[in-house]
Amino acid sequence: MSKSIINRVPSPFTGGNSRLEYYTGISFDIKGEHIEDMIFKVDTGSSFTVISSNMPNIEQLDLIDIDPQFNVVVEDASGNTLNLQKLIVTNFQFTEDILFDKIEIYITNMMNRKAIIGMDLLSLFDFQYLKEPNQIKGTFWINNYEESLNKCRTHRENLGYYSPRSIMLLDEDNINHSLNLTQDCIDNSPLQNMNLGIKSKK
Repeated sequence: MSKSIINRVPSPFTGGNSRLEYYTGISFDIKGEHIEDMIFKVDTGSSFTVISSNMPNIEQLDLIDIDPQFNVVVEDASGNTLNLQKLIVTNFQFTEDILFDKIEIYITNMMNRKAIIGMDLLSLFDFQYLKEPNQIKGTFWINNYEESLNKCRTHRENLGYYSPRSIMLLDEDNINHSLNLTQDCIDNSPLQNMNLGIKSKK
C-alpha cells in the first residue's frame, strides 16, 4: 500500500506547533515564478483549496483580474462571503510523493495572507489523522495515493489539468447514475412485477 505523510510545519502566525492546527509547506510554479514552501493550513472544514492574492512572493504577480469573473462563491467560518477565482498552477508538490504537474486551485482577494488545503483536494484520497500512543500531536497521512492518482489521470488527460472539484462532481454523478440504474433494475425486475398466483383464503 502506497502511503505518504503530509509534512507538518510550525504555524506561520505563532511559530507554534499546536495539535489544534496543522500546517504544511507546498512548493509550486505560477506564471513562470517558483514559489518555495508556501505555508498552507490543512483544513478539513474548508471546501476548497485557496490562497490569498496578497500572500508573500505572489502579491506582485497580479493574479486577480481587474474585472474578475469569479467562479465560486462561498462563506467562511464567520459567515462572510468570499469570491473565489480559479487558478491553474504547475508542479504542485503536495507531499514528497505526490506531485500534480498541473492543478486547479483557487485564489481570492477577500482573505488576508492565508493559504488553505481544503476538502476538494484532500477528498481525492483516502486520508487519515493518526495519533500514536503517548504522542502529543498526530500526523496526516495519505493512503493508497497511487491508486487514487491513477483514477484521476484519465480526467486530467481529458481536461489538461487536475480539477479536484470537477473530479468530485463527476464521482457524484457516477454514483447517482449507478444508484438510479440499481433502482431501475429493482423496479423492472421480473420478481417485482410477477403475480405469484397466491389467492387469499375466504
